[in-house]
Amino acid sequence: MAADLGELLDSFQRSAFRLEVLDRYTVPGEEAWLEAFRRDGSIPDLTRETYPWLGLVADAAAAGRTIQRVHVIDQPLSEYLRWELGMYRLLTAAGEDIRIADRARQPELAGLGLDFWLFDDTTAAVMRHDPEGRYLGTELATDAAPYRAQRDLAVACSVPLEEFMQAVKWERAIRPPSRTLRQSRRRNV
Repeated sequence: MAADLGELLDSFQRSAFRLEVLDRYTVPGEEAWLEAFRRDGSIPDLTRETYPWLGLVADAAAAGRTIQRVHVIDQPLSEYLRWELGMYRLLTAAGEDIRIADRARQPELAGLGLDFWLFDDTTAAVMRHDPEGRYLGTELATDAAPYRAQRDLAVACSVPLEEFMQAVKWERAIRPPSRTLRQSRRRNV
């Protein structure tokens, strides 16, 4: 059954967990940000007004609800992942708990194949993407138990974003945010 991801994100009560397994997502509106990153390593300086996801995260955190994500990565990091890791810093500052799991160091992660959201431990929404990482839609799973198990495995095999970034000496790879790239864009989250 198709799921309205926006509705699920607006209505969860306690927790929302996202598993990401792709090394690139093709999201309309991110092209300028990626081009700036290619050019000078900059990350856009976004606010809750220019990037609604920041507001959703901050509001959830203020209400005592958690939003957590684990991104399972392969190394060497793709250009997109290098950029996205920089973007993740904005999200963690807003209150999202973001963790990174390195597939090469954790072979048990090999079986994690699809992105999904898990809401309040009871509702799993499986995300579909084409081979280029374009979002195709979301379907509700009939049983959330396998997704709880995948979440638990991914969390156990991951480290907090800042720990990962320190380990790869990330500071040298990313420049401060660029104030010239403010855009109003909500990503496929």
